[in-house]
Amino acid sequence: MGKAKKKCCRDTPRCSSCPVVLLRVAKLKDAGVSGKKLKKATKLARAA
Repeated sequence: MGKAKKKCCRDTPRCSSCPVVLLRVAKLKDAGVSGKKLKKATKLARAA
């Protein structure tokens, strides 16, 4: 993951540097999710 943008553009799917996506993925990382499950969760976070 890279650096977060300042503001979410709300495109569909969200870009990978969207602050919303990065926040959701960071929460999952803290919960202990890793590997394939984390990649799948990133994909779902971008689709939301």
